[in-house]
Amino acid sequence: GNVALIFELLFPNPLLHLNEQRILERVTLRRAPGSRYLPPPPSLALELVHDLLRGLEALHALRLVHNDVKLSNFLVGIDHASPEIDDRSYFHALEDGLFHGVLIDGGGVRTLEALERLNAGDESVPPIELTPLYAPPEALLGLTGEASERPHHGTATDVYAAALVAFTMLTGYVPYQHLRRQIVATDLAQVLDLKRAERRGDVGPIDREHLRQARFQDSRFADTEHRGHEVCRSHFERDLAQLLLRRVSPDLEERGSATDMKWEFERAFSIHARPRTLLKTAAKIGERGPRTYEQHLFLVIKGDPHARLTEAAGPEQPAGHSQRATPTRPTRNLGSLWGESRDDD
Repeated sequence: GNVALIFELLFPNPLLHLNEQRILERVTLRRAPGSRYLPPPPSLALELVHDLLRGLEALHALRLVHNDVKLSNFLVGIDHASPEIDDRSYFHALEDGLFHGVLIDGGGVRTLEALERLNAGDESVPPIELTPLYAPPEALLGLTGEASERPHHGTATDVYAAALVAFTMLTGYVPYQHLRRQIVATDLAQVLDLKRAERRGDVGPIDREHLRQARFQDSRFADTEHRGHEVCRSHFERDLAQLLLRRVSPDLEERGSATDMKWEFERAFSIHARPRTLLKTAAKIGERGPRTYEQHLFLVIKGDPHARLTEAAGPEQPAGHSQRATPTRPTRNLGSLWGESRDDD
């Protein structure tokens, strides 16, 4: 299933782990100008975001809302991993597709019924602790008591935050980074000012220009030979901008559901279910793992010595000298979601 209430050994978000200084020093490809992160290759980022959307779709089908979707709550499980996994094994597992995205931290999970009561002003419902930068204006500003209407909480909160996570995973830029001032995510007064401006339509969290600056030098579109790299990239940027900007719209109807976003994501970026026979064969030989969906927009070329994940893995180390990708503590958490349905579920 897509929703798990389990103990699972989880590992850092690939974007965050790739950008640890000791790992980034091994990678030739540089960050885009002015960006905070070097993102994972787009083939990996697309599959991870798809996992996130499938997990949210499953959670919303249960009439539950996560309320705290963000990068640090989006980790990975590595197939057949042990607590002793090192950086080399971690990054090679990502290259081989032996992973699944996991959304953790269910402390903010609420039922839709509870949120409807909260929206109606029922003070008996405990308030929600949001991460301000990832919260949409309609959910955050009403909590300050300054808005003309009550705050609105619902599934659209998760959709908005998922769009911001997808934006950073695919570009390396963080929300609002295009504004000509430093944004401190922990500065609540500054974030509230941003959300007020966003509500007025003066600013937005996502900038089209940053989509054009994403780092694709070590990646190749599958249709390059027929249409050319620049045409493929132009279509990708256009589709990604349309999809993400719609999900941060102040119009909740336009923003749509997690299911809407997942379907549009699959159509725009060629994410398809893998044939069941191929799944069983792959599971036996350990190739690409038992993932039920995969992207076909970008070619996945193994063994490229200049690919960012290969470089991040580093050279093979003598026994006892490798750097570990420190796992997070196993978590029993209703918010632990993974967007893969396995044959043995």
